[in-house]
Amino acid sequence: MDLRLEELEASLDANPYSGKVTSLCIRKDNGIRQHPEAIEIDVEKGVIGDRWIWRTWKHLENGDSDPRVQVAVCNSRILQLLQKEKNNPYHPGDNIVVDYDLKAEDFPVGQRFTVGEVVLEVSDVYNDACAKFAGEFGNDVIKWINLPEHRDLNLRGIYCRTIRGGKVKLGDSISR
Repeated sequence: MDLRLEELEASLDANPYSGKVTSLCIRKDNGIRQHPEAIEIDVEKGVIGDRWIWRTWKHLENGDSDPRVQVAVCNSRILQLLQKEKNNPYHPGDNIVVDYDLKAEDFPVGQRFTVGEVVLEVSDVYNDACAKFAGEFGNDVIKWINLPEHRDLNLRGIYCRTIRGGKVKLGDSISR
């Protein structure tokens, strides 16, 4: 049974306005995830060891991986709500999970922010959730994420390109 929209709406007030990294992920291949205590992010290669560089869903005209979707960042409270309510430990593969409000008002397209040693820039590619995410958490979740009044909340997270590479560790701060 899908989560009800009312349950999801109730989670919106829980987001803080400062936060830290709560989880990190390297996607080795479809469904294969590593959750290290630290990741290295490179301006050209993205998250070192992540499949983005060789197997991404978005490409440039020349066939290269599109740097606008190099790093995926999501809100830990939204993810935790979905995992708890669905009794499903599924991790969608976002490279950086933060306890922080990622709404477009604070993270507009082009906004640069720091997490650990890394500087990222918010992409113009909207994260509307993939079919695997829908399969794990249900169609009501996808509807909720993509409601017109929720679009600017970035409930599924944000895509970013790397401006300055470096290391990101669990517990690192995120700041604009």
